[in-house]
Amino acid sequence: MTPCTRSPGFGHTHRPHHQVAVGADIDLSGSPAAQLEVFELPKPISIGGWTVEWFNVKNYAFDPAMAPSGKSLLLSMFLCEWSHWRSSKAIQRHIRLRRSEPPRHASEPWETHYPGIRNKVEMVDVATPLTYERYTGNWKGPI
Repeated sequence: MTPCTRSPGFGHTHRPHHQVAVGADIDLSGSPAAQLEVFELPKPISIGGWTVEWFNVKNYAFDPAMAPSGKSLLLSMFLCEWSHWRSSKAIQRHIRLRRSEPPRHASEPWETHYPGIRNKVEMVDVATPLTYERYTGNWKGPI
């Protein structure tokens, strides 16, 4: 695994990313609107072949087009390795089957940062470099 000692996403515009978004029945409109919140994880986690020490969340609760009043849309993105996703067809099947709940690597940090959110998730969307490659035609799925 490649260690990532800074917040994933900054300065890496042509690297593959893994994205997890959830819509939740929780009002987080008091949190920073559409700003990138970054917090250090108590214990590093592995996401897509990278070791992640910092977790990022964009909160779109302020925008009624993204989340109705009283609800929130949270989005997290992480750098990852193309080879991890390309050789892991089992992971792709798993993600397709588990669209009703966020992957554990996202839900546990969200639950720590936003207590109670895990039981209020109503929508999940997961994208990997394979998703970006399929929809945009970008080789190896960078965004």
